[in-house]
Amino acid sequence: MQSHQPKLVSVVTPVYNGARYLVECIESVLAQTYNEFEYVICENHSTDETPAIVARYAAADARLRIVSPERFLPQVANWNFAVRQISPASAYVKFVHADDTLEPGCLERMVALADAHPSVGFVGSLRRTSDGEIDLDGVPTSVEVVPGRWLVRHQLLGGTYTTGPPSATLMRRDLVPGDGPLYDESYLHTDDALSYTALLDWDFGYVGEPLTTIRLHAASTTTWATRVGTWLPEHIRMALEVGPHVLAPQEFDRAVARWERGYALTLLKWTLTLKLVRDREVQRYHRRALALLARAARGAGRPLSRTLRAYARVLGEPPASENASMSAEVTPVRGAGTAQGDDVPSLAPGPPA
Repeated sequence: MQSHQPKLVSVVTPVYNGARYLVECIESVLAQTYNEFEYVICENHSTDETPAIVARYAAADARLRIVSPERFLPQVANWNFAVRQISPASAYVKFVHADDTLEPGCLERMVALADAHPSVGFVGSLRRTSDGEIDLDGVPTSVEVVPGRWLVRHQLLGGTYTTGPPSATLMRRDLVPGDGPLYDESYLHTDDALSYTALLDWDFGYVGEPLTTIRLHAASTTTWATRVGTWLPEHIRMALEVGPHVLAPQEFDRAVARWERGYALTLLKWTLTLKLVRDREVQRYHRRALALLARAARGAGRPLSRTLRAYARVLGEPPASENASMSAEVTPVRGAGTAQGDDVPSLAPGPPA
């Protein structure tokens, strides 16, 4: 049930060249049964019809506000810019990427749950994909609140991926820092890095019905991430950073070792097929990913496996000209703003399909 004093929700859509699906996204937001929201669209200097579409809707609905950075920004940097533009009065933040949509009752259901449980930092739900699948289903549909540390532990040990990307969750405004970025720009899967860290201190709310829909398409970041193989190295780094907080020492070592074996098998397969040799984009990504992994391993007091250390030596140190921001890698191929890792159903270690 909705609160007698509705709290303001800031709905945020960062978009670059998202005209193909943007109308459906905007209309799904404006059709919400929960009316106490502002809609901030961060238009990142698009070169397609996006600016005209956004301007048309802003002229017709006062809840919609357009913001833009001074210059074009890489993907995650644009997310960070966008979230800094929300109203100081908002209590919750709801991202929806420009190729995703919300069910009409999404905000109402998520806000009601968060209002009822002050310990909840994120509210997620089941999610529908554009091919008809239902995912983010690692929590029983009858459970409304999951201890955050339990969920992080569950996923690090191979449990079903449930936390979800920004389009699938509502975030409490208290998670947005007063200064500094919300999202770590050294990650491509920065949404998972944020939720893993935040859930060390907050609980996770869950609505057991599909409240959001993700669109899978060739131009999305999800497709790029699958081709390049970003999921395993980035989630190994997350495991190294948060694992010691939720896993016993032996569990931690076993979990990280399983992830490392999966990553090593992927690199070996791509070596044999020459993908790692011939595809410069793949090579550049994994050179930087291995360097960041080695740094995280040193911080955790646990060296990387010998195989990964060998690949790091072969690929070499990333040159200074290669920015540490993983999000910069996907900028040239971005379509409409799909959140990273959306089509990965589980955190079980192993080479991607």
